[in-house]
Amino acid sequence: MVLEITEQDAITEYAQLRAAILRLGADVRLAVDDAGAGVANFNHLVELRPDFVKTT
Repeated sequence: MVLEITEQDAITEYAQLRAAILRLGADVRLAVDDAGAGVANFNHLVELRPDFVKTT
């Protein structure tokens, strides 16, 4: 399963989000959508280290 993070909602607590994703299990992979669409998105890449990066 792939969990996709987008620019729709701001992420203020990356540590909590990373912990929640880890609790979902090893079979869940992470994708970041609209890479490069904004400054917050670059934080997504650095903080979350996704398996997939989608661009516009």
